[in-house]
Amino acid sequence: MIFVGRTPVFYTSKRQGAIETSTYGAEFCGMKTAVEELIAVRYMLRCLGVKVQHASMICGDNLGVIQNVTISESLLKKKHVAIAYHKTREAAAAGICHPIKTGGVDNFADTLTKAQTIKTFCTLVGGFMFG
Repeated sequence: MIFVGRTPVFYTSKRQGAIETSTYGAEFCGMKTAVEELIAVRYMLRCLGVKVQHASMICGDNLGVIQNVTISESLLKKKHVAIAYHKTREAAAAGICHPIKTGGVDNFADTLTKAQTIKTFCTLVGGFMFG
């Protein structure tokens, strides 16, 4: 989900075309897609005259992925995610995005992909629909 301010402007939820053997690989592929969409939205905003001055936050729930993207000394240990790894690290180093860790109960994107309790669902949906 992509927000401009507190307004959701874009979301996607699709079945992945490739099978990943780990959550780590799937999260990296998802983050790469998010970075690509983020770059497109930032470009659109600049074309509309909106000054985009700061890095955009990308929320993720996999600490290993967040650490590998943000810590410059980290090494890639799984070569099958190399393209996603380098794309996301390049965007973070350029100041385009700032990946942060978020818990499952605070992750808006989970409303699109995971079964949740009614309380968690209403809290998340209410947060961006009415908040």
